[in-house]
Amino acid sequence: MVKRDLGKVALLLIAGAALSCQASGPESTGAASGSTAGAPCAVDDGAIRQWIQQPSLPSDPAGTGNACFWSFAWQELFAVAQLQGGTPQFATWPNDQELFPASGAPQPWRAAPRRMRVRLLRKGLGLPGSGGVTADQVGEAAALTPVVDQRGRWAHYSIVVDHKEYDYVRCCELYQGGCFNQQGGVATSPAGASQIKLPTGSLELKLAWRVLETCHLPDSPTPCTPEDASRFLTVQGDVQPYSPSLPRVENVTLGLVGVHVVQRTPQHTGAIWATFEHRDDDPDCPPAGGSLPPGAWQLYNPACDPKDPHCQTNAYCPPEPIKVPAAVAQAFNAKYPKEKDKDRRIPIAPDGEGIIVCTAFPNDFNQPVMVNDKPVWIHLFDPTSKAPPIPTQVCRSTPIDPQVSALNTQVRQVLGQLGGATGVFANYQLVGILWSDGPKDVEPSGATPPLLANTTMETYLQPLPNGCLLCHADQVNAVPNRRPMQYNSGLANRSFLFQQIRQFGGTCSANQPAKCSSWAQGCPAG
Repeated sequence: MVKRDLGKVALLLIAGAALSCQASGPESTGAASGSTAGAPCAVDDGAIRQWIQQPSLPSDPAGTGNACFWSFAWQELFAVAQLQGGTPQFATWPNDQELFPASGAPQPWRAAPRRMRVRLLRKGLGLPGSGGVTADQVGEAAALTPVVDQRGRWAHYSIVVDHKEYDYVRCCELYQGGCFNQQGGVATSPAGASQIKLPTGSLELKLAWRVLETCHLPDSPTPCTPEDASRFLTVQGDVQPYSPSLPRVENVTLGLVGVHVVQRTPQHTGAIWATFEHRDDDPDCPPAGGSLPPGAWQLYNPACDPKDPHCQTNAYCPPEPIKVPAAVAQAFNAKYPKEKDKDRRIPIAPDGEGIIVCTAFPNDFNQPVMVNDKPVWIHLFDPTSKAPPIPTQVCRSTPIDPQVSALNTQVRQVLGQLGGATGVFANYQLVGILWSDGPKDVEPSGATPPLLANTTMETYLQPLPNGCLLCHADQVNAVPNRRPMQYNSGLANRSFLFQQIRQFGGTCSANQPAKCSSWAQGCPAG
């Protein structure tokens, strides 16, 4: 057993995403970059004004040039986040817990004002005791460790889908693990052909949130200055757990700090992935001098002492150092014999034990180490630890493309001219976009392979190639027949949405085929 300093035993919760991010074959990817010659799909202020004042979800990019995809992304954001009484439209959609209930069938789609339900903890492998920790969303994808803002609070995540995807999952009974496996062709060995095909035109959003300081929170400082919530797209939400010492549900104001918008279009059925961040999140790496945004960076401290190991950028720092037995540390380090990988090794203390203070490679630790032919886990994240979280020093490894930045500036200028409630969108920026066109490998435009990451969701995975599509492979991964959900389970159509499944085992009902074939009509047969 790997122990924490002071004798505390660390736990590991395995998240709703692949650990090793290994795809079974070549991926078909494209990435919009700055290599476009000429200006196809270039937009003027009038077009942007129309995106803002008359938001409408585009069915496909208007062309094949990079600028076409960038414009498509901004149109998507204005459409799905258009304000309704001050609330983004997507916040009226059912949350993932409604689509994947613990028992019974989901209720029919109903868009209505609701509190956003966000969690930190979900999937777990190797949880302690009988039943373990209540399943919920854990930290970040693949790295499986949380991001901590400069106020010492965890970031939280949620997933919502549009009416099409909701009804497809509900009518096809894909909220049940056993039926998912049957329809995915993975209920038996060898696997058969998958019948799961998320609808063309459907939308999936992964949302990253910060708890905004209102001065009425359990850990609000004294004296306290409330954050300027007008700089964020906000919702009222329920967070559980709120912090290591406060596992109960807390009612909070959530500020959107990152969003993936995933749409399956007629021309790009493998999905187009656009990602946005709040401009106050973090700077480029290495941080350059210059003015800070109002309120300073929320995920980066420019005054952090570089000599302090906790100031290492894009590294996870457990609240307390983790002690690793000598044999386990040696076995782990043996996986990285090359000099170029020396930073991935566990530092060794004079007594031979390993000591982990911070690591820029937390995903390396989410696979067991074989010691004497037995798997041993090195647990980085202990959600029950009462030690206060250490803020993450986040920065952007790959700067936003200059042409994307130019479009972001143009959008901000138009928003400034219009004024009003939509001005909040000026605090957000398009980071980038990539897409998949099926199983055939496609050379990305201007980047081989493409690098795209959202610093709020893939903080520790930014250097990995192919962005989201590295993990979101074109394959089906089965859901286990019992809890806990495993790290790479529930993948279909490049979506890990099905890791939210809470009903395990079972089979599809007798009338599932009729219900599934009529999903577009709300499955009246069911």
